[in-house]
Amino acid sequence: MISLRRTMTLSVTLFSAALLTVSHGFMPSGPAYLTNQQPSPNRRVSAIRSTRFNRRHGLLHVSTPGLLIGPKSSPAPLGTGFQSLGMPRVHRYNISPEVEEWAMWFQARDDEIEDQVVKLSTGRIYHATSANGLLWKISEGMGTKSSSFDCNTEEWWGFDTAHVGVGDVRLAQSDKVQTAAGIHMLYYFGGSYEERPAGDFYATLEGSSSSKEEDDADAEAPTLTGMEVRIGVAISQDGINWSRVEGEHASGAVLDVGKEGEFDHLMVGWPQVVDYRGDSSFRMYYQTMMPDPELGGTRYAIGIAESADGFKWTKLGQLKLTNPEGGASEENAFDARGISRRHVVKLENGDDTYYMFYEGISAAGRHAIGLATSTNGIQWERANGGQPVLEPSASGSGQWDAKAVGSPHIVAMPNGGLRMYYAGVTEGTGECSIGCADGHVDDLSKWTRVDLTTMTQITQDLAKKEA
Repeated sequence: MISLRRTMTLSVTLFSAALLTVSHGFMPSGPAYLTNQQPSPNRRVSAIRSTRFNRRHGLLHVSTPGLLIGPKSSPAPLGTGFQSLGMPRVHRYNISPEVEEWAMWFQARDDEIEDQVVKLSTGRIYHATSANGLLWKISEGMGTKSSSFDCNTEEWWGFDTAHVGVGDVRLAQSDKVQTAAGIHMLYYFGGSYEERPAGDFYATLEGSSSSKEEDDADAEAPTLTGMEVRIGVAISQDGINWSRVEGEHASGAVLDVGKEGEFDHLMVGWPQVVDYRGDSSFRMYYQTMMPDPELGGTRYAIGIAESADGFKWTKLGQLKLTNPEGGASEENAFDARGISRRHVVKLENGDDTYYMFYEGISAAGRHAIGLATSTNGIQWERANGGQPVLEPSASGSGQWDAKAVGSPHIVAMPNGGLRMYYAGVTEGTGECSIGCADGHVDDLSKWTRVDLTTMTQITQDLAKKEA
């Protein structure tokens, strides 16, 4: 039975009932549904480091196309004190034809996450706001380091005591649930201080990550702490301050790892939830790892689960991805070692197709972003000839995303435009940052990294607001 771990004024029973009475339940996270979301209330925000720009010429001092938010010593417009950050989940709200409001949730690791915890970009979850989706300010949450959602410090037995990461944020609105901003639902994942043999995650330890993760992990270590992640749910009335919902599993998770021998027995994490039938039924896509007898070590895989209420889930099995001709991925394909973080959406292009922008990992551990399509959300077919739609910047270029790109998230823009938010990893230091690229529904294979050095109007508008 589901129960709140912390006192709230909102009843989960009322919330669940309201979801079941609405045609589409949660506002789906795909871009086709984001443009009609309502604005959230004004929030007190503070930039961790101010945007750097030349007031005289109106030019941002950024020579790294696409880069938006970065960790320590990053040249990003918004630099932070984090060690690493990633998994941007972005909402765009239309206030008027001329005014819009943006919200982002992302995960970050700071200096207070214990060293023994596996070196992912996870740690705590943060919230940020923007007037244009490019220049961001981080909100002041109530958690450690002003985080929006913190590790679980109240239940020692919880699955999420060591670190947490963001999977998906959804906005529910109905006639029976009336708040200023609607009810937000956070699908997240987390790990405890439980140790697991490092050999179980062989592919991870060889450096196949879109964040700092595997490069920093000690390949000689006998165990890893917090790698066996599970999935949880939290709800909020403002998108910043959250209360956990206790799931049916002993650890408090709403989705647990599989039994030994099942494809998802190592981990379940990085969830995304989609309203897939229009009748308040929900489908979850989540990441796991499994043994790879062909390439050796382990490979990345996606699991699927379904739910009638968004809280209790039934697993359907592993997502299958094939080539248009029906064959499996070739050994030299960019996603030969599987797919991990992804964003499933329906686009405003007049068809009923599901599109999945996904992070593919090659046999050598290189991460790039690919595209697949489906008519039912279960059977998927590679698009763009099985080639990536966004690759890392050129090796040796010094760009912030020259080593890896992943964790895509698509947002609808005016006139058929699209914006892809993603995580990128730099060569050398292996730091993970957040950036974006622009595209269009007419050609999903072409994406251009947004170059803030040419966006004079943005800085001029910012200067007026600060004057």
